[in-house]
Amino acid sequence: MVKKIEQGGNGRLDTYHALARALRVRTSALFDPGAPHSRTRDDADKVDLMPLRQAITPPLAASGRLLLADTVDPEPDIGNLRATATALATSYYSDDYGRIAQFLPALVNSARLAVDHYDNGPHHTEALQLRSDVLQMAGRYLTQVRAYDLAHTALRDALLDAANAGDRARAAAAVYLQGWL
Repeated sequence: MVKKIEQGGNGRLDTYHALARALRVRTSALFDPGAPHSRTRDDADKVDLMPLRQAITPPLAASGRLLLADTVDPEPDIGNLRATATALATSYYSDDYGRIAQFLPALVNSARLAVDHYDNGPHHTEALQLRSDVLQMAGRYLTQVRAYDLAHTALRDALLDAANAGDRARAAAAVYLQGWL
C-alpha cells in the first residue's frame, strides 16, 4: 500500500491515518500539496489579467475616493448593463473565456460607475445588485483561470454589495461561490 501511495495512488483514510501514526505526524501532513507558490508564475500570467485586476481593485487616493479620470458620461442605463451582463454570462457558460477577458473589465467599471452615480434610492439598490452579479461572474471566471487572490476580492465585494442591497439570495450565491473558490 505504501508503494502504491508513493507512486501517486490513493489509499483509504484509515490507511493514511495508520501511516501518519507510524511516522508520528498528523494525517493532514500526508495530504499537504507542498508550500504555497511551489510553482513560480511568470509576468505573463499577471499581465493578461491586468485590466480586470485594475477594474476590481482600482487605485485609491488618500481620501479613499477612486483615482479615475473625470468623465462626462450620460446617466448609466442599468437595463442595458444588465443585458450586457446576461450576454457575457452566456459567453462564460459557453467557455468563451477570451470574450470574458475582453469585456469583463469594462463591465465591472461600468457597474462601479452606476453604483457611484445612483448613490441612493431604488436605482442604487439595482446598481448594487448588478455590480454584485458582475463581480460574482468575475469571481467564477477568475477561479477557473486560477487567479484565486483576485477571485477572492471580487467575491468578497460581491457579497458586500448584495448585503448592502438587502438581497439575501445574491448574498447566499456569493457565499456559495466563496466556498467553491
